[in-house]
Amino acid sequence: MAVLRVQVTYEDGKDIEVKVTPAAQVAFEREYGMGLPKASEDMRNEYLFYLAWKALQLSGHEPHGFDDFVASIDDVMVNGSDVSDPTESGPAPD
Repeated sequence: MAVLRVQVTYEDGKDIEVKVTPAAQVAFEREYGMGLPKASEDMRNEYLFYLAWKALQLSGHEPHGFDDFVASIDDVMVNGSDVSDPTESGPAPD
């Protein structure tokens, strides 16, 4: 399984990159009742933000609750690819 990493940019300009650990993945599964493969079929922003929050919380970087975290962030990126707007498409295939 590939290592999933998220980079969070806060409204104040602070950037933190963190690994989404198995513990964070299990917390997601317990919270939403589905695994990441199923969630990725119909990815909601809340899913991504929850994964980022839980990974940061478990690594000691985020002391606030989920709602306060969401109110304080500007962007979340996964493995260097911006997924904050699922309606944007990449370059056309050759």
